Amino acid sequence: MENAAKVGLRVGNRTWPVKLEHYPENQCHKLCYSGWSKFMRECKVNVGDVCNFELVDKDTFVFQVRVARCID
Repeated sequence: MENAAKVGLRVGNRTWPVKLEHYPENQCHKLCYSGWSKFMRECKVNVGDVCNFELVDKDTFVFQVRVARCID
C-alpha cells in the first residue's frame, strides 16, 4: 500500500516496528497487522485496556505508549 509508513511503538526501553496505513478518503489512520499483533501480545494488551500514544520523535515517527489496564 502506498499510503503506509513504518512507525515505532515504544514501551520502556523497547520499540516495536508497526505499519501505519493512511486512508485519505476518510482522513483516518490504522495500525496494521504487520507488527501490531506482536506488540499487543508481547505487551500483554487485552480487550478493555487503553493505550495512550505520545509522539516522541517526529523524524522517525516513534510513539511512547502507555497502557492503562482494564480493571475487571
